[in-house]
Amino acid sequence: MKTRRSIWLAMFLLVGVLLVFGASRSGGPLTQQDRIDAITLNLACPTCSGESIYVSRAPASESIRSEVARCGVDLFGILVVHCVFKVADKQADFANS
Repeated sequence: MKTRRSIWLAMFLLVGVLLVFGASRSGGPLTQQDRIDAITLNLACPTCSGESIYVSRAPASESIRSEVARCGVDLFGILVVHCVFKVADKQADFANS
């Protein structure tokens, strides 16, 4: 009888934890544009001081933003890493020219 009670208690605790986890998650899945925005928010503009690529309207930032969009961003971040390295190379090119 005691084992049965402990199983039910464990089930209730598991359901409670899953409900708390589900309720604390933000909205639905990210769209492609949301992922692109998240990347460009964290990259600094190579020609502007203190602005991110997301905010800046400088030609260098426009070019890098379009490169990030062209790279594509998958759900698991595999292409994100590749894309960030490509953008970092492009930023270095803009800084050196």
